[in-house]
Amino acid sequence: MAISVVSTNTAQSNGTATSLTITTPANLSVGDTLLAFIAKDDDVATSAHADWTLVQGGESNNAIYNEIWKREVDGTEQSTYTWSGDSETYVGAIVHVTGADYSTITVETADIGSTGSPTSPAVTTIPTNDHIIFTGFSIDGDSSPLVHSTANGSTEIVDLTET
Repeated sequence: MAISVVSTNTAQSNGTATSLTITTPANLSVGDTLLAFIAKDDDVATSAHADWTLVQGGESNNAIYNEIWKREVDGTEQSTYTWSGDSETYVGAIVHVTGADYSTITVETADIGSTGSPTSPAVTTIPTNDHIIFTGFSIDGDSSPLVHSTANGSTEIVDLTET
């Protein structure tokens, strides 16, 4: 079965928030996968509902903390999910995916840095039908918006701009 992105819901909060709540995508089927991508303007991890499993989390120069979470759809999903932490700016998305093998979703490598032009880490050959998900987070903290561009051969799923 081919992996497909069905839908994405996003949310953001400004600098005084202590949490981020994202609406769960609709039309879920048991066995589908939800991926959550959370970033916040700080170096402190968030906490999530117990139904979510942290795949990867890390901070960059005390400036941004980003996380990737996963959840297998089992029919008991809430209408929203909340990630909590300290008082900061948050951005995030829940992506509804079909055709993914939930048990094999891993992060092979992570490159966390502080640059206006991030570069993806090198990727070794992957098995047939595997997919690479690149996440890039930026929370600027000033009035000039950051510009994100999609790498050749890639499909952009979501692009959030802090307001």
